[in-house]
Amino acid sequence: MSKILLIFILFFLLLQTFLITMDLLLGIPLHVTVKNVLNPFSVIEDAEFIILLLLIVISLVIPLFYCYKLYKKKKG
Repeated sequence: MSKILLIFILFFLLLQTFLITMDLLLGIPLHVTVKNVLNPFSVIEDAEFIILLLLIVISLVIPLFYCYKLYKKKKG
């Protein structure tokens, strides 16, 4: 378990470092880059936000529908 957690943390740090480096190479100031990394939803566009909401709704509706079908099958 601790190995998996360590690998997850290392990958997370590597990806965040990569994001900061790419933003700096594009000429974005460091304080803006750090703000973008800490709050990614502030830089998301409208279409991306709609797709994100759609994915969240789908990931919630499918299990709820499955549970509802099981509940209805047990009851009936």
